Amino acid sequence: MSSYLELPEGTEAVAQIGARLRAQAQDFKEQARQILGDIQGLDQGQPWGNDQAGKAFAEQYHKPVEGAGSLALAMQDRLLAAGDLLDELGGTVVTAMQTVESADLAGGADIAGAV
Repeated sequence: MSSYLELPEGTEAVAQIGARLRAQAQDFKEQARQILGDIQGLDQGQPWGNDQAGKAFAEQYHKPVEGAGSLALAMQDRLLAAGDLLDELGGTVVTAMQTVESADLAGGADIAGAV
């Protein structure tokens, strides 16, 4: 085990958490797509109404946002991207633990060779 990183359960346990995160990211992405479909369906009906408050909301909701079209589209894009970010995070955890394990093995071999 590495001296610069204290992992009482070992790198494999942490890597398993990363793998679980990746699997759960897939479930999240599916749920996000379903939620997005619901949001888009509601948006078609313009549920904010035509009164003063509804018009003010619609103006802000459809107002252009730099690089994202409108606030509505930006929020929808973020919802879909969240699953990809969770998947990437899980992959990074797995890769980091593989790197730590590899460094530990190489360090152990170097120490054994120096003796």
